[in-house]
Amino acid sequence: IARLAQEATKKIIDGGKKSRAWYRVKGREYLARKERDQAAEASEAQRRREQLLAVAAGPGGGADGAAAHLGTPPPPPRPGGGGGGGGGGGGKLSRPGAARKGRKAAQGEPPAPSASTVRLASRAYSVFENDGVVEVTVVREGDPQSTCFCKYETQNGTADAPLDFEYTAGVLEFKPGEMSKTVSVKIVNDDEPEDEEEFYLTIKGDNVDEAWAQTTVTIIDDNDPGVFEFDRSTYECMESDGTVSLTVRRRLGAKGEVRLGYRTVDGTAVAPADYTAAAGELVFAHGETVKTLEIEVIDDEEYEKDETLTVELEGTLESGEPVLLGENGVC
Repeated sequence: IARLAQEATKKIIDGGKKSRAWYRVKGREYLARKERDQAAEASEAQRRREQLLAVAAGPGGGADGAAAHLGTPPPPPRPGGGGGGGGGGGGKLSRPGAARKGRKAAQGEPPAPSASTVRLASRAYSVFENDGVVEVTVVREGDPQSTCFCKYETQNGTADAPLDFEYTAGVLEFKPGEMSKTVSVKIVNDDEPEDEEEFYLTIKGDNVDEAWAQTTVTIIDDNDPGVFEFDRSTYECMESDGTVSLTVRRRLGAKGEVRLGYRTVDGTAVAPADYTAAAGELVFAHGETVKTLEIEVIDDEEYEKDETLTVELEGTLESGEPVLLGENGVC
């Protein structure tokens, strides 16, 4: 009778109009039951996995043994196979990760990055126009047994392709044991007097050392002896400096050996009171484009206004012709 009364009361309550609070209570109860069920399912699945791994790892633990331990009938033996776990052969369980790795290998995915590092052997190269080609070396450091790659490409600077050199690009492959590769860039000899010009070669890739990824190639015109001048028209120094360094450059050619004379000439600065008179010869070898000379300055520790002197260049070529001087042939 009590049970019937409770059921009747429940029907009356359930059949009546529900308040918001009633729905909130029922919602919480539903969510709590769902969380408990999910936790129980996860716990049961974990327990079964642990049992399965324990059986597979034990002696004779093949698929048959695992199935028997879990209370399910063993699978039928495969044709030509070792059968059940009692024989201990062919019953190993494969993990999902291993299968995925096998599929990746079959699909031809790229290998893991190599332990090697690739870089340029030098950050600067020089080449005469008449040489016709410049060889740029790329080296590999690190694991010599791996295979690695890098791309290479030339880029214009003051030298332009195809007027001064041929645009070059490609891919270098370092096979196991290979430690260096060479990139050849053709130089165009146009038989015109030109200043030194330069272009760049850059390498790129996952294994490339970014600090050594670009080199500068300087093209030296060796079709003519060139034009000689100071790199600027005026130099300044303090008496306390002791010396002043002057730079002489050879432009528009670098052919043959050239002997270039120089001498100092008094201005408001007078030798030997203010500086030491100097005269001599600068010898430019074939292809050499820069020389430096020094003038000694006297520090007399007396107050003076700014004073000046002049340095002149002069010379004669082997042919007997005078050396050509640029705008800054005197400083």
